[in-house]
Amino acid sequence: MLTPKTVPTAAWSAFDSPGAPARRWGLKVSTADSKHFEKRKVSIGTCTRAFSSPCIHEHACVRSSLLRPDPAQRSRLEEIRDNLVARIAEAEREGWLDEVEGLRVSLAGAKDKLAQVSALAERQSAAVQLGLPGFSRSGGTAVTPRPTS
Repeated sequence: MLTPKTVPTAAWSAFDSPGAPARRWGLKVSTADSKHFEKRKVSIGTCTRAFSSPCIHEHACVRSSLLRPDPAQRSRLEEIRDNLVARIAEAEREGWLDEVEGLRVSLAGAKDKLAQVSALAERQSAAVQLGLPGFSRSGGTAVTPRPTS
């Protein structure tokens, strides 16, 4: 059996990568597949676009509907939103109308990502009452003890 003691550290780290389950079963995972998953992690979450597809948002991730925001990055998203508000005010003041339009698209995306993070936190914090099964109404057959002679 492979353990961290029998496998060099560099090789063992490969078992912790996205292709690790396949490797444990002896299947080969290409380095392209591994690199695909590594490239999907961005500063504010994970990009879910298809393998080998180009980014149409030119890495303006808050604009992308394919970005799944990381709840731990909420403060970073708020910082991005606040920065966009300030940049919109500056662009309006300077008369950069095309810039204003693009920044407003990014601001709408940032607000959407914050809403997604809030909704996720709300779903995760909501308790779901599953109830307990009633043992008196269980579907098994009753076993009557036999008298001993």
